[in-house]
This record gives sequence, structure tokens and C-alpha cells, in this order.
Amino acid sequence: MNIPVELKVRKEPGIIPHNIVMKSPEAGMDFKVSLDTDPKIIRFTPTKVGIFPFYCDKKLLFFESHRDKGMEGVIEVVQ
Repeated sequence: MNIPVELKVRKEPGIIPHNIVMKSPEAGMDFKVSLDTDPKIIRFTPTKVGIFPFYCDKKLLFFESHRDKGMEGVIEVVQ
């Protein structure tokens, strides 16, 4: 908690778009970043202890969202 974090993320090659979304502004983590095959660095500083979800919010027409297909995870912030 209160330690800067750098998260390095990328997507696998292919035409399907992906992103990473975290909506926990109360904990200092609020971002939505489009992903590419080149790594991107996301910087944030967690301000609250807890378990916070992140996910891909992309959805192709008439299909389940990527999050519904399991493209989600958590960041656990500890003291």
C-alpha cells in the first residue's frame, strides 16, 4: 500500500482487440488501457488494502464479453 507499481501488459498477436480495465478509484487504481503486442507500462499507487478486480471489457457483436469468457483477474494489495 502506498508504494508505486508498474504493471507491464501486452496481448497475444491477432486481430481481436483487448484492453485492461480497473475501476477502483477509492484505492488509487483507475485505468482503461488498450492492449497491443508491444508491452505497455501502467503506473499506479494503491492507497487501500484489499482485493481489486481487473478485466477486459471488449465484446464482439452477439458474443459473450471477454470478461464473461474469463478474461479477468485481481490485484491484491497488502500492508
